[in-house]
Order: sequence, then structure tokens, then C-alpha cells
Amino acid sequence: MTSSPVYQCKRALIIGINTYQNNSLNYCINDAKDLMTTLNRIGFKEVLLGVDCKRTKFLQMVETFAGRIKPTDLTLFYFSGHGKQYENENYLLPSDYDYDYSTRESIYLLDNAVSVQYIMKKIYHRYCPVTIFIFDCCRTNVRTKGGSDQQGLSPMHASPETLIAYACAPGAVAVDETRNGRNGYFAEHLLKHIATPNNDIEDILKIVAREVKLQTSGFQVPFRTSSLTEKVCLVTSNVQAQMATPAPVGSDNNMNNFEVISSDEAESEPLNDDETRNEQQDAGVSRISIATGSAISSGSWIRCSITLYMLRKADPNHKWQIQAVFGNKRRLAFNSAEALSYHEASTNKNEAVPILYRLQLIFIYNDKRQVCVCDDGKYYITSSFKIRISEPGITFTSHYYAHSLHALMISPSMSDQFLFGIHFKKGGITSLNAAPPGISISLWDSLPIFAYYLLRTQSYDKCGALFDQFKIIEESSGLIMSSDCLEKFLSMCLKYLPTIGNVLNQDLNALKILIQMIALIPISKRNIVFDTKASEFVSVILKIFSNKLDAIIVTINKNDWISFYKGLTVLICIKIRHEKDKNDTDNTIDLLSRISEKEQREDAALQLLKLFKLLERRLPGNKMMELYKLVNPKDLSLEYLAPSASWETYIYGLTRIVENCEYRMNDLEDHIKDQLRRFLNANYFPMLLPDVAWILTYLKRQTNSKSTQIIQRIFQKSDPLQISIEQYLDSRRYSITSHEFPLVRDILIRSYNSELMHNINRQEYLLRMLTYRKEHKTDHFIEWFKCFLCETDENWIRYQDLVYHWTNCFVKDQIALFEIMKEVDLLIDLWIKVAPNNNQRSDFFVAHMVTQCFSQGKINS
Repeated sequence: MTSSPVYQCKRALIIGINTYQNNSLNYCINDAKDLMTTLNRIGFKEVLLGVDCKRTKFLQMVETFAGRIKPTDLTLFYFSGHGKQYENENYLLPSDYDYDYSTRESIYLLDNAVSVQYIMKKIYHRYCPVTIFIFDCCRTNVRTKGGSDQQGLSPMHASPETLIAYACAPGAVAVDETRNGRNGYFAEHLLKHIATPNNDIEDILKIVAREVKLQTSGFQVPFRTSSLTEKVCLVTSNVQAQMATPAPVGSDNNMNNFEVISSDEAESEPLNDDETRNEQQDAGVSRISIATGSAISSGSWIRCSITLYMLRKADPNHKWQIQAVFGNKRRLAFNSAEALSYHEASTNKNEAVPILYRLQLIFIYNDKRQVCVCDDGKYYITSSFKIRISEPGITFTSHYYAHSLHALMISPSMSDQFLFGIHFKKGGITSLNAAPPGISISLWDSLPIFAYYLLRTQSYDKCGALFDQFKIIEESSGLIMSSDCLEKFLSMCLKYLPTIGNVLNQDLNALKILIQMIALIPISKRNIVFDTKASEFVSVILKIFSNKLDAIIVTINKNDWISFYKGLTVLICIKIRHEKDKNDTDNTIDLLSRISEKEQREDAALQLLKLFKLLERRLPGNKMMELYKLVNPKDLSLEYLAPSASWETYIYGLTRIVENCEYRMNDLEDHIKDQLRRFLNANYFPMLLPDVAWILTYLKRQTNSKSTQIIQRIFQKSDPLQISIEQYLDSRRYSITSHEFPLVRDILIRSYNSELMHNINRQEYLLRMLTYRKEHKTDHFIEWFKCFLCETDENWIRYQDLVYHWTNCFVKDQIALFEIMKEVDLLIDLWIKVAPNNNQRSDFFVAHMVTQCFSQGKINS
């Protein structure tokens, strides 16, 4: 085995958590603090420590740590606390984790735990030569609904040059006990051996595993998986000397065909004065990351090639160059060409168009991460390079250097690197304030132009690298996409869409990749509000997708599916937010129902539901219920009921959740009660006559469904619901119109609920309705009679009083009386049908009506 390589820096992130909402631990913080002390002592340059971190702090520390990692660093991540797996996904639990059974556990973990895969991805994207993960977790007694098959962490695949160590075997648990009174078993032995000089980390972990197994009588057996290809020593006998003085670079004995020059200073070619001045003014050197690919090993050196891509708006016939400058004098020029062939089709020939600049680099690097770039058959040692514009003039050549600073990055897995958002400083020769030629293209605008270029040239194999690199830049920059930025992004996508029109209509891969690009857009309730015209791009893409849906879905593999359905749901959200026609909404939602594969359909529907919740967007009731039907009921939780627009939709969603409840029903009922109270207090759903009638009718429904019975019981006993219903009915008692009589009949008679309406005096309510004086038409009184006097013979109705008040409303109006008497036979029939055997009741109404007629003097027969 070769000797351990020297790293420019060793960094570690250490997190220890004792305090949990349930099942706190005893020794994790001690383990974390002691490991930090040890790593500092053995030469780690930076060790970040987090103690009892809540989820927000936990994620912030991961972001901070990942952002500081350089491609020449050895990185170590250590966690001591509770961890668990669910459906083969691993999670670390922050101190505020408190699973309460109110949702499906997989959903709760996503929103309240920290995904191990998320941490690994953040660190992997920094392309370190060696990465070590140590999970001293999976203590017993973490609150979960899973059985023994859900204990511990599930095994994970180690990416290249990665070591993953577990305090216990996959699926097993570690004991929260101590022998020395301070540390857990695994941490105690790890601390004892990790500082041993010149000892390979894998050998150290073997010793630790053997000692822990012996100490726990085989109950706890540490486990590891590794893809390391070289010996890795965290500390050597001369560690301080190695840290202070990097090893010199010389030409390798096996590289006889390569001439390696130690630096640019070995050449005597001088810079002219103007170039020197520009070099000295360059305070912000642009150190562009290099990702390497197509590797061919030759001895301990690896020869690589990479193509750099950059964008800038300019006249296609411009004369200036963009160059990569290595050291002081190595200048390699980018080739330029119009990125999208837009200038040919544009009516404005003076318009600056996106120009693509491309540079292929050949270089070598060795096991010490030293890099030599090739120029004219010779290799020059370098660690970074600058980007500049070189503009020839009549007398002098002006140079403009980039602002941004990038770390040099080496990875054998990439052969293409895309440079985003490169901006140049003012400079030049005659004036230090001269603007550089051309127009910079922002980070967000670069994405669709790069993507369109790759689609137009059918370079589909490069799109994955484009999207991965963009996501790294986006996450590390912390940029927030404003509504103006999103509007501009969509407008640019629409503007240049004709340049890929043919390939988009002919090649399903192009359409798939374009939709995957949209998944990178971080939409929010703030930025999704923009000019409707910009959303035309979304309509065009969804129309193409709709026409090709069946064909494209079957071509998407499992690896591409996640980014595809996320992009698709973003498009759907934007479309719904900006469409005015209800039929458009129907057609847009129906796209998901047309996905034939059940699992894919459920994935997309759940993602769309998450976006609606994020955007606080509500759909019409029938469309929301259709979406709930598409979601796997095991993935539904109370939080996803927020996009409901009506009581009917809300109760439908509740029913789906209760039907598929996999956890404690008492806990779920408590959370439903709490959510119902909050919704009522916030007037979240409308409470109008149709809503009251629907709720009461639902509660009166006879059913054998256990889930419906549970929801009925919760609503029946809800004091906030009673108050809300009674207050609304009281506010309407003098303003009920005739077309609302059937609803009031359902509320007061057919679906009457004594618990929710025990403060409503129904007899008085009916009498007050008669005093509504905006309607004096005959139909008003006839409808009132039909709805309330011909419905029931229950004891609460004092029908004689109601009849007296009813006739008093119109008896003095001979025209109204005459019109009603024309309908008296029908009214008598309806009256008798209510209680056909009650002769006293029937005789009363007939006699009363005759009396009213003759009391007015003359009336036609």
C-alpha cells in the first residue's frame, strides 16, 4: 500500500446531542467534545462543534461546513445521538425531534429529522480526496412506531474515496452506557486509538470494533464500509512538518514523455507594462474550479481533459477574446460561437446574443493533488487560473478581469465544467473605469441558455453535469430568486424556445431534460407572483408534454424520475397560479391522473400537494379531492389539508387520513381537534348557509364506516364549531331570502343537530325569517310555507303560531291573498301529508284560511 497522501487541510464537523424531547442520552456531548479536542491536537485545521442542535441549527452547520471545504481537504463528519432508518433511508435526529404520531412517520422524518443522504451529498459535491463519516448513533428507545426491523441505520454505499463507520451493525442498536464514566463504548475506544501516528484509519476502526465487541459481549459490533484506495493516516509522526511545508513537485520517473516546468518564472518572456498594470490591479482573481475526466493513469500521475464552458452576450462578430490565465503568462484562449443561433432568426440584427465560449484543457495531477496544465506540449504547475477579456485596440490591448474567486476542483468523474455568472471588473488601458465589452449573463439566465445549447446540439450526456454544478453554485451562493428574476427567467426560456423547437418536438429526451431543468427553480409564494405573459412558456411546455405524455413517461428511468416529476409539478403550479379559466385548471390537474404507473402518479401528486401547501394555494373542491385521490393515502397527513378550499374537501381529506391511520388513534384525534379549532378561529374555510347545511347533513349521515364515525364524533363535540355555526346563523336571521329556504330547512329540520345548535330557538328563528321585508312577493310566502310548515309535525313546532304569523304578513294585501288562495288546494294537500291522521291539525288550517278570506269582505270564489 502506498504511503498516506498529504492534504492541504483536514476539516471536521462534530455534532453531539444529549437532550431530546423524549429519551434523552447521557454521553453524546462528552463524546463530541473529546473528539474535537483530539482532532485539534492531531493537526485538524478546522473543527466545528455542535451541541444539542435543533434541526435548523443542524442544517446551518452542515451548510457552513460544506461551504468551507476545498477539493484538497480531508473531511470528517461525526455524529453522536439518536439516529434511525425508515424504508431504507437514514436520518439523524436533532434535539427538537418529537414524533407524535399525528402524521405518517416517513413524512415527519423528512420535515423534522436530518437526512444522512443529504449530508453526504453536500460533502460529496465538494469533491474531496478523502471523506470519512462516523455515525455513533442508533441508541435504543428512540420514539418510533417501527419494530425491530426499523432499528439502527440501514447499510449505505460508499462513494469513491469514502469511509463510512457505524458504532453498531446496520439494523442494530448501540447501548447508551459507559465504562469510564464519561464516554460511550464506541467513542471511548475511538478516542484511545485515533491519535496513533502512522496508523491507517481502517486499521484503527478494526481495533475499535474488536474492543467494543469484546466489551459488550457481542451485543454491539461496530461496522464499516469503505471505498478508500490508499492508506489514510489522520496523524503522522511528522505531521507538523508536513502541514507547514508541502512536498515539492518534480517530474515523475514514469512520465518521461512529459516535461514539467516548476513555474512560469522559468521562462523569460516579460509582460509589457500595460499587462503588468492590469495584473497588479486584479485584486479579485477568478479561480475557476477544474473538474477532471477521461482519466488515463501513467505511473502516479493521471492525465485528464476537461472542457470549460462560459457565456457572455455580445455581437457575434466581436473581435475580443476570453482567456484563461495561469500564473503570469500562460494564456489559453476560449473558442467562441453563437450559443443558440438566435441572431439568424432575430429581426433585430444589432441585438447582442448569447455567445458560448469553450476551452478544452489537458492537465495532469498526482496522488498529492498537485496539478500541471498542458500548454504547447509542456506541463506547468498551477493551482488556479484567472478569467479575463482581452480586447485589442489600435495601440494597446486592454484586459478586464473577472470578480469572482473559485477554488480549484479536481474530480475524475467529470469532463465538462460550466462557469456561471462570470462578471468582469472595469479596467482597460486608457481608463481604469472603462466597461468591459459584452454583457454579463446572470446565474439564473445562464441555466436555460446552457441547457438550450446542449439540447440544440443533442449533447444530452452533459446535462447531468450542468444541473449538478448549477445546484452546487445555487446552494453555496445563498441567492434567493425574486419574482422579477423568475419572470425574467421564464421570459428568456420563452424567447429562445424557437431555437430548440424542432428537437423538442422530435426527441423525447430533450423534453424530459427541459422539464428536469425546471426542477431547479426554487418557487415560493413570494416569487410566483409575476406578469402573466411570462407564464406562456409554461403553457407551451405543458401542451407539448400533454401530447407526448404516454410516450415520455415510459422512457424515464428511476434515477431521472425524481427531478422530472419535481419539474413537472413546478410547471403545473405556475400554470394554475396564472390561469383564469377553470377548465384550464381541470386540464392541468388531469395531467397527473393520466400517468399510468401508480407509484409515479402518487409521487407527482404528493409533490404537487407539497407545493400547494408551500405556496398557500387552494384549488376548487372537486379538483382538490381528485388530487387527494391520486396521493398514496399513507403519505397524507394533516398538514396537507391546508390547501383545501371547503369543508367538504377538508373532511374528505380527513377521511382518507383516518382510514389509513397506522399510529395511535387517540393522538390523531387530538391533532384533528386542534387543527379544526385553529381553522375555525382563523375563519380558514367559509361558513355560509351551504356550508352549515353540508356539515350538519354529514353529521346526520348513518354509516358503518369507522373513519366517518370518528370524524363525526370530533365535529359533534367541537365547541368552536358550535360557536361558529350559531354566530353565523344569528347574523342571518333577518336576511334569509326565498331561494335560501331549502338550506335553512335542512339546517333547522332535516339535519338539525341539538348539540351544535342548542342555543338556536328554531321557532323564533322561523318567525324572524318572516319579518324580512325586502321580499313581499307571493312566491316568498308560498316557499316559506312549503319549506317550514309542510315538513314536520314535531313537537317543537307550534304550528298554529307560525300559521297566524304567516297569514298576518299578507292578509291585508288583497292581491297577495288572492294569489295565495289560488294555490290553497296545493297548500292544503301539503299540510295534510305531514300528519294525515291528525284531523285537528288539518281542520285548523282549512278553517283558518277560510276565516282569513271572509274577514277581508269580498273575494272571488
